[in-house]
Amino acid sequence: MKDNDICNLKKLRNKINECSIIFFDLDGTLIDTEPLYFRFWKEACLFYGFVLKDEDALKFRSWEKESASEYLTKISNGKLDYSIIRKKRIELMNKYLLTHPIKLKSGAIDCLNYLYQKEKKIYIVTANEVNKAKNIIDSLGFLHLIEGIISAKDVKRGKPFPYVYLKACEMVNKKPNEVVVFEDSPNGLMSSNAAGCFTVMVEDLSPYQEDMDYVDAVLTSLDELIQN
Repeated sequence: MKDNDICNLKKLRNKINECSIIFFDLDGTLIDTEPLYFRFWKEACLFYGFVLKDEDALKFRSWEKESASEYLTKISNGKLDYSIIRKKRIELMNKYLLTHPIKLKSGAIDCLNYLYQKEKKIYIVTANEVNKAKNIIDSLGFLHLIEGIISAKDVKRGKPFPYVYLKACEMVNKKPNEVVVFEDSPNGLMSSNAAGCFTVMVEDLSPYQEDMDYVDAVLTSLDELIQN
């Protein structure tokens, strides 16, 4: 581990010790679903005769509907309707999940237990609907570690806009700089940063880049937080 990585981890642990509230994104941060979204956005577009480039498929992670719809219209020259593609993506992904259960990200449960034992209150801030997120969390056995779930579906614009994290902070009666947020995708990270939260990137499909000035700390995985 490099010296700057050690400083980065020390900074994060100090910030966690100062805070009583921790926010976690769900997809790609705690559960290993982002490769599935990547795959099935591409397959849904291909079903309608359009080849979605890898770099474009990555943009759709945690992306609010209006922005994603405009982008899909633009790159397809108006040939694709976002609602139709999304419906097909959901259909394909749900069929796959019938025989391929969702898996946890490495270190997820150990990290949540670590924070729970430190008496931190943990909330999920997700692009999913609350009931869907709750069912996933319950099926994976960590619902008892979660204080609540806040959905971007309940604000005027989702990630990367700050509204869902501003709402989450309001709900727990904390200022944004008094909470720590764990996210994986650029859209989620930008949302947290724009709200003014301490923003931690947990690398998933997108690696950390030096120009990501909306990130305060970086983990290669959640395991790293609880390692000595």
